[in-house]
Amino acid sequence: MFQPFEKFHAQYIPGLIGLKKMYLVAQTYNRGFNHFNNEGKTNILLTDYEDLVEAQKHYNEIKGDKYAWIFELENEKHKEKLIEMVNINSKYALYWAIVKDAKEMMKKLNLKYKDNVRRYIASKTTLRIKANETLATSLQVSFGEIYLVIKANGKSIPVNFGDIEKA
Repeated sequence: MFQPFEKFHAQYIPGLIGLKKMYLVAQTYNRGFNHFNNEGKTNILLTDYEDLVEAQKHYNEIKGDKYAWIFELENEKHKEKLIEMVNINSKYALYWAIVKDAKEMMKKLNLKYKDNVRRYIASKTTLRIKANETLATSLQVSFGEIYLVIKANGKSIPVNFGDIEKA
């Protein structure tokens, strides 16, 4: 399973505060599960926001999630809980919804999932791509879900990445 996001570390907190990214929305993150190294930790994805209204929109989309929460970095108790969750002895593994090198990640993604994308297009869309035609793809994250945006024939189609993996 494709897992593009960075592990979250406590030393990121002052930087987020400095950037005025005061809200972190937490949710269950199934892509963090490693079949070869399952330490029994619960994987949590954190998405940062400057604006509480935007964080609340995200939260409202996932509020049925057992781990849905908004950490407010100005709240000392929230900050302490976040630091506790990042601790190596914690029962959580935290990921941050950012990628270190977007170009490198897209290169790997295109190599590994190129055939899946073509199969998905052939079976689930009305697009017809010629063998010599190049597809443009990009990743988008919306409320913690990863989408592959496929651009071809002047059209742009966002597809849940889980559907690409299954194709």
